[in-house]
Amino acid sequence: MSNGQVLFSHCSTHLYYLVRSWPFSTAHLIDTDMSIDFAKYTTPEDRVAVIATSALTDNETWTRFAPGDLAMFQ
Repeated sequence: MSNGQVLFSHCSTHLYYLVRSWPFSTAHLIDTDMSIDFAKYTTPEDRVAVIATSALTDNETWTRFAPGDLAMFQ
């Protein structure tokens, strides 16, 4: 749920997140041989949170929510 300023995430079973910030690096997808260099598309002022039901990349550190966890991203 979001109010346009913050995003609230609640985990019932499976949920993961990571926060990307400067200096951005290349991310490699788990399910296909594809990479993207986020440094080409971002600035030092950018910061991005990615929330998904499973880890999407195999070269970044994803944090797993425990069932019942609630997190706020701003």
